[in-house]
Amino acid sequence: ERISESPVGKIDGTETWQVGERVRASRAADESNIPLNPFTAGVYVATMMAQIDVLREAGHCYSEIINESVIEAVDSLCPYMHYRGIAFMVDNCSFTAKTGSRKRAPRFD
Repeated sequence: ERISESPVGKIDGTETWQVGERVRASRAADESNIPLNPFTAGVYVATMMAQIDVLREAGHCYSEIINESVIEAVDSLCPYMHYRGIAFMVDNCSFTAKTGSRKRAPRFD
């Protein structure tokens, strides 16, 4: 019954993720010169800092925050998305993360 209320969606079916797929397909073999958009980088860092602030205010210790947020993003999530896209990244997360993100993704489409 609950799955019909929040169906598991195709997470990479929206325009944003389809653009990412086209970008990955058009990349040169040498990825050492991928341009960095300063606005996008700033938004990414600001979002990360906001997440750190929220978790710290909720009583989480810095070691947990950095390990579960910053290191996880830098070492795992971002490289997965860079390599194969959001669906590949989600499908290689924990069962809880995979199920949660696939169930909630359609709400943001």
